[in-house]
Amino acid sequence: MSKYEWDLDYLYKMREDLKKMAENTNDPRESEELSFARDTYSCLIGYYDNRINDSNREECDDDFDYDFNSITVSSFINNTLRKIEPTKIAFILEAFEIAKKYIMPMTQQEKTLYPYDRMTNDDLVNITNQIYQSIPNKDFYNAFKEIIDSNKHLLHIKNSKKIPLSKLGLTIVDTYNHIPYAIVARNNSIEDILTLVHECAHMILNKNYSSNYFETKQSVYGEVEGYFMELLANTYLQNIGFPESVLNSYLTFDLQNYINQMVSTFIAKTIIENTDEQDNVDINKVNAHLSDKNPLIKIGKYDAILYTNEQFEYWVDDCCSYLTSLDLYNLYLKDPEKAIYDLIQIQNLSGENPRSELSSIDVTFFNDGYSNFNKHCQKLLGEKKTVVK
Repeated sequence: MSKYEWDLDYLYKMREDLKKMAENTNDPRESEELSFARDTYSCLIGYYDNRINDSNREECDDDFDYDFNSITVSSFINNTLRKIEPTKIAFILEAFEIAKKYIMPMTQQEKTLYPYDRMTNDDLVNITNQIYQSIPNKDFYNAFKEIIDSNKHLLHIKNSKKIPLSKLGLTIVDTYNHIPYAIVARNNSIEDILTLVHECAHMILNKNYSSNYFETKQSVYGEVEGYFMELLANTYLQNIGFPESVLNSYLTFDLQNYINQMVSTFIAKTIIENTDEQDNVDINKVNAHLSDKNPLIKIGKYDAILYTNEQFEYWVDDCCSYLTSLDLYNLYLKDPEKAIYDLIQIQNLSGENPRSELSSIDVTFFNDGYSNFNKHCQKLLGEKKTVVK
């Protein structure tokens, strides 16, 4: 067993122990928590054995067609939209007022994979250590050292060719024992560093700080710490000589994703607003409303299905996390200790009302007209406009 590999025997033992504990308890809530933790270890074992990957997902039937006249969005409204507080939507739509200037299709996104094939796993962990050590808050750095300790086998590093994941990194938490595990699938580029930095942030906060994420499936703040640390890592790597153009290509790629998610959020909201009592979509009214905001946005009749699905909740959470992390990053450049303090405080927020919750800990980027977000867009994307196809 290598230093950066989960202890498979231990994973099996933990799964069996949790199973027995679940069978022996008389407390229904505890039994549920234990069973969930047991399933977590089944998931970890599956990732270890490469038995869980994208091919396990259900495939769409290419021959399946929709009669547009019968398109309904009622399940979307009932199952997704009504679970999201209006303030979360407003949170994104305010940023959309800036994002709409930089609209670009997903198909044009590219990352420059700066080769770093001579970097060993030890090199990868060492440079990640340097990034975390550069943070003035020593408690945060000590928390990093604890989760990265190779004797604990909480980190699993593999070659991405051997583990077909749609994501290059993933953190999974034993919520009963508060033990975080992370897997990083390497592609031998700078992205390996950013991925490890991101996942370590999740591990630190899930292990060491009280978090409501243990009891919620998704959170509007769920990716804040990961994106925040990626921004810090980008600055650190530039300072020690990594090419700025290459590092910015990663930031640009991510920013394009978030802008497209903001656009998608706006489209989904517009579709809902132009749906009749029978839940039928009026595509002409939808496009009329979209054009009022930006003439570059137009959707076809089948796109209505694409934009009204369960991913909507993910778009909202991901965008809110990104905007919050960007503000924390700009605060960090001025006051590192305050930024880390706020990052930890965010872990205790419910996510029900981001605007008032963030105001309570002085994270108030929405009050300045999203200037940080606008400056970030201008730096990486300039003023170019790209037609959405």
